[in-house]
Amino acid sequence: MNIIIDLDNTLFHNRVVNDVCNKYDIPHTKYYTLQDLPQYAIDECMTMFKDPMIMNYLEPIKGVRERLDSLVSEGHTLYCVTGRNNTMKDGTIEMVERHYPMISKTYIADNFDKRDIFKQLNADVVIDDHFKFILEALECGVEYVILISNNDTTYNHYALPIMNRIHKGHTITSIVDYI
Repeated sequence: MNIIIDLDNTLFHNRVVNDVCNKYDIPHTKYYTLQDLPQYAIDECMTMFKDPMIMNYLEPIKGVRERLDSLVSEGHTLYCVTGRNNTMKDGTIEMVERHYPMISKTYIADNFDKRDIFKQLNADVVIDDHFKFILEALECGVEYVILISNNDTTYNHYALPIMNRIHKGHTITSIVDYI
């Protein structure tokens, strides 16, 4: 199977949005997307995301590398697809290659729309921490989608109608057996 894996809060901890919300006492559990935040918080998050130094702010999630190795040994092909500004492309690819060498290729969705990449890669499974991209995967006909929902992804913790085609897990390590 072709398995597409998001980067932020799926492979690496990224607490930028949560940290900005905490800084301004914004109740971030009610926000569906970054665009729903107050403009000053969006601006601060986007400034941080455009800074190539954000790579130093991310850390690999424990246990993920071993689980991904097991997927590859079972014959699956892994791709990383992340929504990022192109100014961060080289640093992002280098970071994924360094920490997760079993991933075949990293794709940057500069416009934060992953649909074309899902179609291009003929995705069988999509693992993402954001409901927006899970819905995009379903629109593309992806058979299995998995929503990562953990302490770094509080924007996914509000009441959403979880359809029977969406499987929910806290980390990749908790959902790999499902695949």
